[in-house]
Amino acid sequence: MTSILPVPCLDHLVLTVEDVGATLSFYQKVLGMEPVTFGDGRQALSFGNQKINLHPAGGKIDPTASRPAPGSADLCFLVDLPTEALQIHLDSLGIVPVLGPVRRTGATGPLVSVYVRDPDGNLVEIARQETSGTSGTETPILFESDRLLFRNFHLSDKDAVHGYASDPSVTRMTYWGPYTPSETESFLRRAIRGVSETPRSFYDLAIVAKERGPLSPPVGGCKLHVTDRQNREAEIGYYLEQKSWNRGFASETARALLSFGFSRLGLHRMVALCFVENRGSAHVLEKIGMTREGTYRKHRRKEGRWVDSFLYSILDSEWKSLPENGNRNGTGGACP
Repeated sequence: MTSILPVPCLDHLVLTVEDVGATLSFYQKVLGMEPVTFGDGRQALSFGNQKINLHPAGGKIDPTASRPAPGSADLCFLVDLPTEALQIHLDSLGIVPVLGPVRRTGATGPLVSVYVRDPDGNLVEIARQETSGTSGTETPILFESDRLLFRNFHLSDKDAVHGYASDPSVTRMTYWGPYTPSETESFLRRAIRGVSETPRSFYDLAIVAKERGPLSPPVGGCKLHVTDRQNREAEIGYYLEQKSWNRGFASETARALLSFGFSRLGLHRMVALCFVENRGSAHVLEKIGMTREGTYRKHRRKEGRWVDSFLYSILDSEWKSLPENGNRNGTGGACP
């Protein structure tokens, strides 16, 4: 039966709290809500088109619920943030989840939820809506090539990433490493935080073998960092585990990065750096159509020594003029 009073949305709800200031601070830091003052100095939290009014316990606000008490609420808020990025955010605030991430069912469909408690002990469910393109493990594929998939890193990738990031033979020609376990974890946390940036500038991505599936451990990593948004410029790079060398993955990765940057991000210019002595990477960059602009002399320190680097670049007009017209997803590579 259709109601004569349809309810389009919730306007506000009320929390009874012991400490208004502590509650304002919690919801502002954790969920980005905006503290507001209304009426005769009453306090509330604004988010979207709704708000939460705060009633001090024992206060003289009428009317009120029959049995108002701090810590009696169970709330759910939707956020547009990857669950792992949310976990890192909570960890940075020193907040330990009560439960999660777990799968739940919300008003409009499936959710992936993390539960925390606010200063009064209210149960606060922070949830991300699942769509056909996401799952509880949240492994969206940003782009792909003939044999490779490129996705965001997960904390569960730590062992695989540390396997190559701590290998001196892999990091010999990179500007970083070898990594310690804590450095590997710090890198993953930075990469995951980058996912929630709007607009996103840092694409640090896992490279996985298409034949093994998107959830498989990375065979390496790559980057596309937007270094100048106004002039639409970015830097690309890649690195691969030893057993994935000499299979054409470097070239395939770099071409895929160029295609993603020019066709999806609308970039004007993309650059790459490699050590002067890294002839393999220099060959790859030239093979995919990049031009050597010059040499940076002793501009970085690596393991106690200054290194020279070649600077390569390619413009969107040059990329479009290549035989494959930048639309082939396979075959290309960049340096770290």
